[in-house]
Amino acid sequence: MYTTGIDRKNNIQFSCSPLVGTTLFPETRPGDEQFDVEASAVRDTTSIALEVEGETLKFLTNTSVETGSMEPAKFQIIENTDKRLTALGLTEGTTDRTINAVVVDKKTGLGVWSKTSTTSLIPDVPNSQAYYYSCN
Repeated sequence: MYTTGIDRKNNIQFSCSPLVGTTLFPETRPGDEQFDVEASAVRDTTSIALEVEGETLKFLTNTSVETGSMEPAKFQIIENTDKRLTALGLTEGTTDRTINAVVVDKKTGLGVWSKTSTTSLIPDVPNSQAYYYSCN
């Protein structure tokens, strides 16, 4: 359960725990050039840490830390008010680019991280994921 009603007006750091996630991935059929799209709701364990630094949102997942990366991704803040923090970012991997969006409601602590990648490993088509968080 998430906490509501906490004033997060002055917070510049947030620790966010996952509540639920959704995924949209292509699914190939063996021996077939065609594919279906698989959608699912998931219970994810990826926590995120957010830190506001000027017009930049530093974004780090526990998965990144566990694999040895302590360098946060840096997203551009497009809104930072008493009510809401919103940021967008582009991350580039070796095989794809991912568009990230983060929105945190500072009053309730509820947040969403969505990411859409330009390609999946197999087949080479876009995929998308979104996760709902409780942040404090």
